[in-house]
Amino acid sequence: MRPPVTSAPCAASGSPPAPAARPAAPDAKGQRGVVGEGSVRVGTLMALPQVLDSLGADTEALLAEQAWQRADFEDPENVVPMRAIDQLLHRGSEVTGCRHLGLLVGRRTSLSSLGVLGFLMRASSTVGEALQILERHLRVQDRAAVVTFESRDGQVRLGYAITVTGLKAIEQIYSLVALVGIRIMRDLCGPGWRASEVQLPFRAPRDAAALREACEAPIRFGADRLVLVFPASDVARRVPTADPLLYRMMSEHVSQLEAIAPRGLVDEVRQILRALVLTTRATPSLVARRVGIAARTLNRRLALEGTSLRALRDEVLRDTACQLLVHTAHSAADIGQLLGYAEPAAFTRAFRRWNGMGPAQWRARQPASLPARG
Repeated sequence: MRPPVTSAPCAASGSPPAPAARPAAPDAKGQRGVVGEGSVRVGTLMALPQVLDSLGADTEALLAEQAWQRADFEDPENVVPMRAIDQLLHRGSEVTGCRHLGLLVGRRTSLSSLGVLGFLMRASSTVGEALQILERHLRVQDRAAVVTFESRDGQVRLGYAITVTGLKAIEQIYSLVALVGIRIMRDLCGPGWRASEVQLPFRAPRDAAALREACEAPIRFGADRLVLVFPASDVARRVPTADPLLYRMMSEHVSQLEAIAPRGLVDEVRQILRALVLTTRATPSLVARRVGIAARTLNRRLALEGTSLRALRDEVLRDTACQLLVHTAHSAADIGQLLGYAEPAAFTRAFRRWNGMGPAQWRARQPASLPARG
């Protein structure tokens, strides 16, 4: 059985996509062209079969083994589960012996790999506007992660955090996305753009030289998420491909995509929390302000959905803590502080309530974080 793949109208490389078609009726694979929770559009992975070919793999056999076909990579608007991508990258690394499969795929991406979202960013007037569009509308392209966009002390931190848990090829995926982010910034700022630092949320691999060469920037491993750090002055740059007419067209298309896949209140709050727990304290008033309603109204509406802000916050804190324990060398105390706990004991109590054991005991029972192969 093939992985759940749906497709929207094909966007030819370098050309704006056609207006959204009326979605097909839902089936076991979801709605046509709609990115469901935990899924992404395949645009940034289109080069994977060619990369596997170049590494000497029997690509057809490898794809078939994982229930894929080459045709799944020919339309950038195809939608696939992040877990299916994870399994394919993991298996591809095993078969080829390539420790940096994600890097090789990421090198072949561009802003256009993001489809309609990329075209909207390309038509924006400034780099800052383009990045804010990425942060606000990522869900039309990717609902397996959150983007964070912070500016302080003269620097911008553009972040990406995967929200799907239990992935095997997490290093491969983050390496790929790091290269996608760098290619996006070079499309917006020019080919000479360089990050001041790249932060990666996994332990340093045995051979980090390929990562440093590909990123062309200092790398800090063991971060809480993927982050590109660069001067705040970059966000004021004019985008050379700015186009008001195309911007209006693509804005309408993004609105159409969001309208055919509206996000429920619980999903919206969960996504807001995923970004806030990594950047600031996720207070009820701040979450409510992001939703656009009063805190009391938010609590009342969540209660009608059978949950609460506290329950959703605990869920997000638990998942984030577990990912950091598995994929970084941070101490439990450091992770607790990162997540807003004033004292290590408070974090330990919360973690024990979530998982039935303390963070150190839980970490000891997990398989070792898989080193990047390649």
